[in-house]
Amino acid sequence: MPTPVTVHEKDGTKLPPYVVLKRKTVPKEAMPAGIIVRAQEKGWMETELVVDWLKNGGARRLGPSEERKKETLVFT
Repeated sequence: MPTPVTVHEKDGTKLPPYVVLKRKTVPKEAMPAGIIVRAQEKGWMETELVVDWLKNGGARRLGPSEERKKETLVFT
């Protein structure tokens, strides 16, 4: 079962989906455009994948530090 990460901002904006597959490597087959796919042996969203997610678009909408104080990230 894949672990999907989806972000919906308060203004309705949606960030690209980030999917973690339960496997050792990312499949070589082409993935749908606009989806970020990663692999993790247990399919978990662990620390290094959170950092990867932030670097690959998860934090792109965060502004200066004053604005970031108003942002909330919830991982369930």
